[in-house]
Amino acid sequence: MNAANFPNQDDPRDKEPREENLAGDNESSSKPEDYFDQVIAQSGISGEELDGFSEEVDQDLQAWQHLEALPPEAGDVALVLTNLLEAVPLATMMAAHEIDARIVETESGCVVWKRLTPTPDDELEALLGEERPVCPEAEELALAVSKITPYGAVLFVSTLRSDRDDDPGVQGQITARVYYDGRFDRTIPAGPLVSCADERVEDLLLGRTSPEDYPEIRPPRLRDLPGILLRQLRGLQEDTNRGEDPDRREAKGGD
Repeated sequence: MNAANFPNQDDPRDKEPREENLAGDNESSSKPEDYFDQVIAQSGISGEELDGFSEEVDQDLQAWQHLEALPPEAGDVALVLTNLLEAVPLATMMAAHEIDARIVETESGCVVWKRLTPTPDDELEALLGEERPVCPEAEELALAVSKITPYGAVLFVSTLRSDRDDDPGVQGQITARVYYDGRFDRTIPAGPLVSCADERVEDLLLGRTSPEDYPEIRPPRLRDLPGILLRQLRGLQEDTNRGEDPDRREAKGGD
């Protein structure tokens, strides 16, 4: 799959992480424009092509097993895709909310990565149910991140398993779910988003790379926070000015 940058728009990824709604009002007057649905619509992938995505993953994994430098790795991974391009503000908010996960910068937005530890009960539920249930650890991560990022977040869960001894390789499944403001919104097809995203997203999901292969993102030091907050306030003011009615701006300028 050839990864491409997400389509440009009024780039919501430039927005800063936000704090939780202290008033407790979970019902917003208008839902944010669904950035991820636009990505799916513009990807050109739909219908039967989506049904074949799991087979495509298996084929890719069979080819990658011959790459000694980047072999596929069996295991479960949670990856939360955000619209944020700046990693430091996200790292700051994650530290403040005690979210324990790694951040990787990509051209499609910062992603939050965490290795999952499946339990025997998880495997049993996956066998008995029509679809694999979401690991509580992964959902907890997505709920937390979606509270501090504008336009929500997408949780990808990659489940990779080793094949039988007589047929070595790795088979995989990737699911995707959208979260807004600390709540689950809906399930979406993973294929279009993965195919349109930066290749680092796919690499992280399929075990070809891990956060250790990328620059480490750390929260800023306490003494650096005033400068960071000042830049964020300036950015918010610029957003407000851009959204104001031109007549009101002219009236303010004449006062």
